[in-house]
Amino acid sequence: KTFYAIKEFENFEEIHKNFFFAYHEQQRNFSTLKSIMKFISSQGIDESKFMKIISSDIIAKKVQEENFKIANFKIDGVPAIIINDKYKISGKMAKSYARMLEITEYIVNLEREKRKKVSVKLD
Repeated sequence: KTFYAIKEFENFEEIHKNFFFAYHEQQRNFSTLKSIMKFISSQGIDESKFMKIISSDIIAKKVQEENFKIANFKIDGVPAIIINDKYKISGKMAKSYARMLEITEYIVNLEREKRKKVSVKLD
């Protein structure tokens, strides 16, 4: 919910980078709304505006959709890449990040070629 809520702000990139750093590098725990709000406040974000966004039906729907995708694709860890809602590539499957990116590039190129063929047929 926090990710989707901060995505609604103009300076999303900066906030997201700071949140990522706080969570992964500083080992901060964001398991409570109070801890999230403390971070939000430190970023100069209007707390009432943030609360309105994070509590909205739009954010709830986005989270629900992503939870469905996680279940549907049987995502059990990160990193994981889903391409065109058809292909799942996981770090576990690829054995290395470099190989994961190679596989991703290959599948993306396949999908681009398919798309080109479809668009040529439509013209």
